[in-house]
Amino acid sequence: MSSATGLATPPTSALSEPRSTWSVDRLDARVALILGAATFGLTGPLIALSSTTASTSAFYRALLAVPLLIVMRAMRRRHGERPVQRTASQRCTALLAGAFLGVDMVLWTKSILAVGAGVATVLVHVQVVAVPLACLMLYGERV
Repeated sequence: MSSATGLATPPTSALSEPRSTWSVDRLDARVALILGAATFGLTGPLIALSSTTASTSAFYRALLAVPLLIVMRAMRRRHGERPVQRTASQRCTALLAGAFLGVDMVLWTKSILAVGAGVATVLVHVQVVAVPLACLMLYGERV
């Protein structure tokens, strides 16, 4: 709809929503895409400039994510979401997945130091296309 000034106005339901209840779910996908690309794009050069070992860099990258995860969990609990009870098998699978993620982070950091930040950044972005294609070809599952 447009107003008398010719500018588009939001629907009335959008105006009646309270402004104080912001959540990650309401983040515009384009903004999230730009922030994610900027974050991934800067990671390689920053690691190359840090002059640390691959394992040290991977450890601190994971450690720096912990406060954000704690805040996200607290926000979900504040909105009434309860933690899901996991079986022992699910916990073992999650630990195994975490171990593979740690190995991936260390190997990617080693690739930054071995081939340079630019090529390593391209390599990490290729997996965004390669993993869904592999899932489709191997398991017939769309991701």
